[in-house]
Amino acid sequence: MFRFAHPDFLYLLFLLPVLVAFYVYAIVLKKKAIKKYGNPELLAELMPEVSSKRQHLKFWLLFGAITMVIIVMAGPQFGSKLETVKRQGVEIMVCLDVSNSMLAEDVSPDRLSKAKQMLSKLTDGFSNDKVGLIVFAGDAFTQLPITSDYVS
Repeated sequence: MFRFAHPDFLYLLFLLPVLVAFYVYAIVLKKKAIKKYGNPELLAELMPEVSSKRQHLKFWLLFGAITMVIIVMAGPQFGSKLETVKRQGVEIMVCLDVSNSMLAEDVSPDRLSKAKQMLSKLTDGFSNDKVGLIVFAGDAFTQLPITSDYVS
Protein backbone atom coordinates (compact mmCIF):
# COMPACT_ATOMS: atom_id res chain seq x y z
CA MET A 1 0.00 0.00 0.00
CA PHE A 2 1.25 3.49 -0.84
CA ARG A 3 0.06 6.72 0.73
CA PHE A 4 1.27 10.15 1.82
CA ALA A 5 1.39 11.14 5.49
CA HIS A 6 0.74 14.84 4.64
CA PRO A 7 -0.96 14.96 1.23
CA ASP A 8 -1.71 18.70 1.60
CA PHE A 9 1.92 19.47 0.67
CA LEU A 10 1.31 17.97 -2.78
CA TYR A 11 -0.65 21.12 -3.69
CA LEU A 12 2.72 22.87 -3.85
CA LEU A 13 3.41 20.88 -7.02
CA PHE A 14 1.01 23.27 -8.80
CA LEU A 15 3.66 25.98 -8.33
CA LEU A 16 6.14 24.10 -10.54
CA PRO A 17 4.54 25.09 -13.89
CA VAL A 18 4.61 28.70 -12.65
CA LEU A 19 8.34 28.28 -11.98
CA VAL A 20 8.90 26.94 -15.52
CA ALA A 21 6.90 29.84 -16.99
CA PHE A 22 8.96 32.30 -14.98
CA TYR A 23 12.18 30.68 -16.25
CA VAL A 24 11.04 30.86 -19.88
CA TYR A 25 10.04 34.50 -19.36
CA ALA A 26 13.49 35.26 -17.90
CA ILE A 27 15.19 33.66 -20.93
CA VAL A 28 13.05 35.77 -23.30
CA LEU A 29 13.92 38.95 -21.37
CA LYS A 30 17.62 38.05 -21.44
CA LYS A 31 17.55 37.50 -25.23
CA LYS A 32 15.80 40.85 -25.69
CA ALA A 33 18.44 42.57 -23.55
CA ILE A 34 21.26 41.00 -25.59
CA LYS A 35 19.60 42.10 -28.86
CA LYS A 36 19.31 45.59 -27.41
CA TYR A 37 23.11 45.82 -26.97
CA GLY A 38 24.05 44.42 -30.37
CA ASN A 39 24.28 41.39 -32.62
CA PRO A 40 23.74 38.18 -30.54
CA GLU A 41 26.34 36.18 -32.57
CA LEU A 42 28.96 38.87 -32.07
CA LEU A 43 28.19 39.17 -28.35
CA ALA A 44 28.38 35.37 -27.99
CA GLU A 45 31.99 35.50 -29.24
CA LEU A 46 32.77 38.26 -26.75
CA MET A 47 31.33 36.18 -23.84
CA PRO A 48 32.86 32.70 -24.24
CA GLU A 49 32.27 31.79 -20.57
CA VAL A 50 28.48 32.17 -20.85
CA SER A 51 26.81 28.82 -21.61
CA SER A 52 23.09 28.41 -22.15
CA LYS A 53 23.41 24.65 -21.60
CA ARG A 54 24.83 25.25 -18.13
CA GLN A 55 21.98 27.64 -17.32
CA HIS A 56 19.40 25.07 -18.45
CA LEU A 57 21.12 22.32 -16.47
CA LYS A 58 21.21 24.45 -13.32
CA PHE A 59 17.53 25.30 -13.67
CA TRP A 60 16.41 21.71 -14.23
CA LEU A 61 18.52 20.46 -11.33
CA LEU A 62 16.94 23.11 -9.10
CA PHE A 63 13.51 22.19 -10.47
CA GLY A 64 14.09 18.50 -9.68
CA ALA A 65 15.38 19.33 -6.20
CA ILE A 66 12.32 21.46 -5.42
CA THR A 67 10.06 18.68 -6.70
CA MET A 68 11.80 16.11 -4.50
CA VAL A 69 11.61 18.38 -1.43
CA ILE A 70 7.87 18.80 -1.93
CA ILE A 71 7.38 15.05 -2.30
CA VAL A 72 9.51 14.34 0.78
CA MET A 73 7.55 16.94 2.78
CA ALA A 74 4.36 15.06 1.83
CA GLY A 75 5.85 11.96 3.51
CA PRO A 76 5.46 8.99 1.17
CA GLN A 77 4.76 5.77 3.05
CA PHE A 78 5.07 2.24 1.73
CA GLY A 79 4.07 -0.99 3.40
CA SER A 80 1.18 -2.67 5.06
CA LYS A 81 -1.72 -0.90 6.62
CA LEU A 82 -1.19 -0.21 10.31
CA GLU A 83 -3.99 -0.89 12.68
CA THR A 84 -4.19 -0.77 16.44
CA VAL A 85 -4.85 -4.13 18.04
CA LYS A 86 -5.90 -4.42 21.66
CA ARG A 87 -4.51 -7.50 23.31
CA GLN A 88 -5.62 -8.92 26.61
CA GLY A 89 -3.35 -11.14 28.59
CA VAL A 90 -1.07 -11.32 31.57
CA GLU A 91 2.56 -10.47 32.05
CA ILE A 92 4.51 -12.95 34.14
CA MET A 93 8.04 -12.69 35.50
CA VAL A 94 9.50 -16.06 36.50
CA CYS A 95 12.34 -16.21 39.03
CA LEU A 96 14.50 -19.31 38.69
CA ASP A 97 17.20 -20.47 41.07
CA VAL A 98 20.18 -21.73 39.09
CA SER A 99 22.51 -22.40 42.01
CA ASN A 100 24.26 -25.71 42.58
CA SER A 101 21.52 -26.82 44.96
CA MET A 102 19.19 -27.12 41.95
CA LEU A 103 21.34 -30.01 40.67
CA ALA A 104 20.10 -32.23 43.53
CA GLU A 105 18.40 -35.35 42.21
CA ASP A 106 15.62 -35.68 44.78
CA VAL A 107 13.24 -35.01 41.86
CA SER A 108 13.89 -36.88 38.64
CA PRO A 109 15.91 -36.00 36.58
CA ASP A 110 17.05 -33.05 38.78
CA ARG A 111 15.47 -29.87 40.15
CA LEU A 112 16.80 -27.57 37.40
CA SER A 113 15.66 -29.83 34.56
CA LYS A 114 12.26 -30.23 36.22
CA ALA A 115 11.96 -26.44 36.53
CA LYS A 116 12.78 -26.08 32.81
CA GLN A 117 10.10 -28.64 31.95
CA MET A 118 7.54 -26.81 34.07
CA LEU A 119 8.42 -23.49 32.41
CA SER A 120 8.01 -25.10 28.99
CA LYS A 121 4.56 -26.45 29.95
CA LEU A 122 3.63 -23.05 31.39
CA THR A 123 4.47 -21.18 28.18
CA ASP A 124 2.73 -23.76 25.97
CA GLY A 125 -0.61 -22.58 27.33
CA PHE A 126 0.06 -18.88 26.59
CA SER A 127 -1.58 -17.12 23.67
CA ASN A 128 -1.65 -13.34 24.25
CA ASP A 129 0.47 -13.35 27.37
CA LYS A 130 4.01 -12.14 27.98
CA VAL A 131 6.70 -13.78 30.06
CA GLY A 132 10.08 -12.74 31.44
CA LEU A 133 12.83 -14.64 33.25
CA ILE A 134 15.04 -13.66 36.16
CA VAL A 135 17.74 -16.12 37.17
CA PHE A 136 19.65 -16.02 40.42
CA ALA A 137 22.41 -17.87 42.20
CA GLY A 138 23.42 -15.47 44.92
CA ASP A 139 22.95 -12.41 42.66
CA ALA A 140 19.88 -11.98 40.48
CA PHE A 141 19.84 -10.61 36.95
CA THR A 142 17.27 -10.41 34.17
CA GLN A 143 17.94 -13.21 31.72
CA LEU A 144 14.97 -12.38 29.50
CA PRO A 145 12.91 -9.18 29.68
CA ILE A 146 9.15 -9.41 29.31
CA THR A 147 8.37 -10.61 25.80
CA SER A 148 5.76 -12.51 23.84
CA ASP A 149 8.48 -14.64 22.21
CA TYR A 150 7.91 -17.88 24.10
CA VAL A 151 10.69 -19.77 22.34
CA SER A 152 13.28 -17.45 23.89
